[in-house]
Amino acid sequence: MIQFFKRIAILLSIVVLTLFLLDSLYTYIYVHPHYARSKVSWLKTLDTDSKYDYAVFGSSRVHFNFNPMLVEEKTGYKGINLGFPNSKSFEIKLMVKLFLEKHQVNTIFIQVDDHYSIDGFDPIAIVPFLPYIRDPQLFEDIRSVNTEASFLYYLPFYRYMKYDAKLGFREIMMSFYKNNKYDNRLGYPLGKEKQMRERETKYKFLLEDKSNPHIEEVITICKEKNIQIYFYTSPIYKAEGNFDVFHKNLPNYHDFSNIFVNAKLFRDPYHLNIEGTSVFTEEFIETYFKP
Repeated sequence: MIQFFKRIAILLSIVVLTLFLLDSLYTYIYVHPHYARSKVSWLKTLDTDSKYDYAVFGSSRVHFNFNPMLVEEKTGYKGINLGFPNSKSFEIKLMVKLFLEKHQVNTIFIQVDDHYSIDGFDPIAIVPFLPYIRDPQLFEDIRSVNTEASFLYYLPFYRYMKYDAKLGFREIMMSFYKNNKYDNRLGYPLGKEKQMRERETKYKFLLEDKSNPHIEEVITICKEKNIQIYFYTSPIYKAEGNFDVFHKNLPNYHDFSNIFVNAKLFRDPYHLNIEGTSVFTEEFIETYFKP
């Protein structure tokens, strides 16, 4: 019986040691990727203490809808697109904090829309941050909204097993040979050429008349660091919502939601295509960067 328990103990020790080793290996690869597979990982690889005139944060409606290369070509202002799909206010806050840890910027733009009222985390958008959860500040932020944060932090390799589809072996392997589409494009991956057909259906939404705590925290951080902050809503095809909530709760807010009525500039009611992104970026330049 004693031999049996010894063997069980040895087996468990081997399993635990293997998990620790795999956790360390995966984390090292995510911290030092050959090709960054997410915007979070990409941000981590950027040169420390880089200086930017501006940075833009948000969801896929920034990721695909804003071209900083065009801004630099037209104005000379150096900026970066740090939006990534599915981000809500919480993930935007995390992204802003990670960016400001090592980089300097004069102005920050944040895209807001019908997801503004959500103050929890997004189960998809939170995943790219998890390889770095051992960072004390990041852990505290995630723990404030996710009851599972301690398990993700303390259990070796647990986060990689739980989110295997997004963080597992396949992603690790692809980080060695498959480049992302935005590495040399200041964060803009180049959208799709698809053109949406005309439609009568309106994009309706109703925002809660309240401020978002994560956005309020970002505003405070920018104020403390003397960074100018602006908010805007990217174009939406036939949007119909209570945008007065933004005007009421956000400083320096500008509404671009209904500036386009031509369906050919959209690939779906929520996203612009390549042509639409170029036209919108020109409008952005006229609004914020025109001398």
